[in-house]
Amino acid sequence: MIGKTASARDVGSAPGIEASWVTASAALEDYEERIAPARQRFANSSGVLALQSRADARFLHAFLLHFCSLGARMTEPVEGWIRRASARCAALGLIAMSRFLAAHAHAERGHHLMMIDDVRALAELWNRQYRPSVDPDDLLSQAASPGAVRYCKVHSDNLIGATPYAQIAIEYEIEMLPLRFGQVFIARCVELLGPDILSCLSFIGSHIQLDVAHTKSNAWAMARVSKMAGSVPVLAAAGTAILEAYAEYLEDCVALAESFSHNARSLPAPVAPALDWRLCPPPMRQAHQADELPAWLREVRALRGLVLFDNGARPHFKDSNGAFSDDDAIDLYSHHILAYHGSALVGCSRVYHLEDGPPCLAEALLGEQPFSTMLGTLG
Repeated sequence: MIGKTASARDVGSAPGIEASWVTASAALEDYEERIAPARQRFANSSGVLALQSRADARFLHAFLLHFCSLGARMTEPVEGWIRRASARCAALGLIAMSRFLAAHAHAERGHHLMMIDDVRALAELWNRQYRPSVDPDDLLSQAASPGAVRYCKVHSDNLIGATPYAQIAIEYEIEMLPLRFGQVFIARCVELLGPDILSCLSFIGSHIQLDVAHTKSNAWAMARVSKMAGSVPVLAAAGTAILEAYAEYLEDCVALAESFSHNARSLPAPVAPALDWRLCPPPMRQAHQADELPAWLREVRALRGLVLFDNGARPHFKDSNGAFSDDDAIDLYSHHILAYHGSALVGCSRVYHLEDGPPCLAEALLGEQPFSTMLGTLG
């Protein structure tokens, strides 16, 4: 048990993310040597290898459903675990470690809510593609898998033990996983499931960013703790235990996904409604007033105005009443090709004979002769 004599090593306050990797690496050399086999076993575990090797979109989607639903229950108590470890460290006189863990606990607040949101988004996407459909609430209420139970037990065992500072090693290893595997995993998801899947991966995506900072600060704390006599074997044991538990959790998710996806069938791809194409001849040349314009031309000008407005990039295409418009005299002399989706105009193009009316915008900008030369050059 680390008592007051050991706490003499635990002085000062955390400098935060400014701790250099070089210093941390030197102080952690013994720990890194001890933990290396566990990290290698994790990288070669059946769950990780399955995710790297299987090119099955339905399986991967099912994996994500279980990863997030089981993961939400594993993530919700994290803040409490870290706060309890902070209190235990304070009782042992490890004041700087206690403060570090307290700050870390605050940073973990509410992260499980992202996983819950991801479950609901993944279920909605699944139900558009596969049957049987899934109920996100059923997934979120399913019994914890053996790996999830083991993951929670590693934390609780650490809290009742004599070395609560080992919580830092647990966080160090878990928060390093998104840095080691996250980008490749997200790229795999996009490759197999398409870019729409990114909106369903808020937890994974955000932790690739968040855990860069967390891992640097964890490295500082690990360097501090590793200087205490007898601490390195304790840290390595905790890091090994959490990696083994997380590997089992991934294996559970893979097994559930295999069963889930095996029983699923794809829905027929929805057939997009055909567009209704219309050709409109040039409006009557005497229709120069807005109220004289045909309804379809007002729709065309509103659609062009909306596109050209570009979310405020070109504000003059929106009037004081909030209406979009691109008024152009050339419209009166142009044939228009219109595409409708139901009753909504979704596309338009126009064909204009240069001799029939006023100069078009390109001719007005370039001048008549340069414009004619350009057209001749282009053929």
